[in-house]
Amino acid sequence: MGLAQNVELTSPQCFGEFEISFAKPYLWTNGYRESLYLDKTLDSEVNFPANGFIAIRIWGSKIMAPPGRGTISYPSLEELEATAIFIASKLNWDTIFPQLRFGFLLDKLLGKDLGPLTLDVVPDGSIKGEAFVDYPARRLVLIESLYAEGLRGRPHPLMTLLHESVHLCLEHEGIRRKVPHSDIRLLSSRHEKLDEWIANRVAGAIAVPAAAAIRLNCRTAQDLVQHFFVTPLAASYRIQQVEALRRSITGQPRALPPSAVELLTSLEKLTGRRLGSLDNEDRRRRNEAAAKGYSLQACTKCGRSATVQNSGQIRCDYCKANRRTSTPVCVTRP
Repeated sequence: MGLAQNVELTSPQCFGEFEISFAKPYLWTNGYRESLYLDKTLDSEVNFPANGFIAIRIWGSKIMAPPGRGTISYPSLEELEATAIFIASKLNWDTIFPQLRFGFLLDKLLGKDLGPLTLDVVPDGSIKGEAFVDYPARRLVLIESLYAEGLRGRPHPLMTLLHESVHLCLEHEGIRRKVPHSDIRLLSSRHEKLDEWIANRVAGAIAVPAAAAIRLNCRTAQDLVQHFFVTPLAASYRIQQVEALRRSITGQPRALPPSAVELLTSLEKLTGRRLGSLDNEDRRRRNEAAAKGYSLQACTKCGRSATVQNSGQIRCDYCKANRRTSTPVCVTRP
């Protein structure tokens, strides 16, 4: 895995960029590259949220912006769920047949419940994307094909209308467009990027309530498609959030992918500090091994769990230390 740095710091007041790039897409099909402005502290840890993207957290320090740019705080998953529950209580559409919810939601938006606002249906290709909402003007614009498909009871137009409804309910300023398959990270405005990020997740949480998905034991995106009126793409995003909430409720941590362990190990060597994420992953592996009745053994170099290869050689999954053993079983430390 390629790990590149570009740090330009001459004083605590001078800000630079800490840049992580992946030479090989271990976790992402197209690879990923992101830059964040950080302060002088370079002792950082990579977090892997449910959506698969990567963020940097600074140990003992906060993320800071360069002069002239303020910091923006993104809400937690629990805060997004609470927002979705609040907006869903305004919709009150649980008793409405899913195929009729598009028209039902339009009536809410055009009436006094969530509106009133003006609806304009325009020809396809006349606007960028499929829809946009102009909150100051109280105006909602939909293209003709999306409007017609919504009245026919298709799931995609409903999700688009939900997305725009979130913008309205949260009073997002300016014009907010819904462009299919667009990458919100490419938006120039940080506030617009945040608004789109929130609207995407809150709309998904309204369409697929986490409590209902957990109660129905939905484990895959196909389960969500079967039980809820959503598209396969929306279900593929939402199932990750549902699983994260399920783990939070049950207290079961998420297993880190091998590529994540490798990257965190590289950062641990780079910073010289033991990272808590690796300790948590090691604890999860040890508990899992104990539940399966495995023997327990620790790496003599780093103290974390090690596994025995078929050749009888113990290899640490973290520091990659090797040593011979006569015990031909899978072992981890207690």
